Amino acid sequence: MIRRPPLRAAVTTLAAAAILVGGADLASYAATGHPLVLGHSNSAVGTTSLKNLGRGPALSLNSAKSSPPFTVNSSKLVKHLNANLVGGKTAAQLVPKTLRFRLGSTAETFAADSTHFFSAKVPKGTYDVGVTGVVTDAPSGGTDTYACLIGDEATLVGILGGTSSDLSRIYALDGDQQGSFTFGLVDATNHAQKVSGSVAYGCIFTGTGTFTVQRPITFTMRPVTASDKSGQPLPIAKDGARRLARALR
Repeated sequence: MIRRPPLRAAVTTLAAAAILVGGADLASYAATGHPLVLGHSNSAVGTTSLKNLGRGPALSLNSAKSSPPFTVNSSKLVKHLNANLVGGKTAAQLVPKTLRFRLGSTAETFAADSTHFFSAKVPKGTYDVGVTGVVTDAPSGGTDTYACLIGDEATLVGILGGTSSDLSRIYALDGDQQGSFTFGLVDATNHAQKVSGSVAYGCIFTGTGTFTVQRPITFTMRPVTASDKSGQPLPIAKDGARRLARALR
């Protein structure tokens, strides 16, 4: 004769089996009343967390190459989020890299009536272009001069060869004649110059004296972002213009 288990024992066994089979669903169900359903929109009244007690990442997201692995709807800072690209650019691209070219070294001399020019390829873009340095000149008849500049290579070659007089693509230029208070102090800056390719840079020394480099002549190109703006005409009477001209003398 087969004995049937008591009704209470049978119910208890079935309940335990249900918990074992659907335990994970019951845990998520307890949070919002519904389990997490893949492929559908889900919502919760609190933060959902996932902790991996083993090795490897706690969550792996994979999508088609043309789709992002996840999206967010807030611009708030996500702490500890690390990425090697921002807007498709690397850290090196986000931090502008200044290009620097030097002419001469400390105590080096340049003879009068000498020309020293070099060419270099640079990426196209807008740059803050400058030329700085210090040179001294041996006493002479007071006719010694220098001119240090950086510009578009083709344009500069045309000027030096006598086939062009276009100065629009000379990016930075400084020069002086002996006897001037600022003679020897090379310092010029063009803060937003569009550069289309190869550049040429260097100096021309003329006269009879010897030029000595006290601080290397440095040509710098720092990438910048510039926006062109325009203002409104400001009406100025002729007498006001004359007063302004006298004040500027």
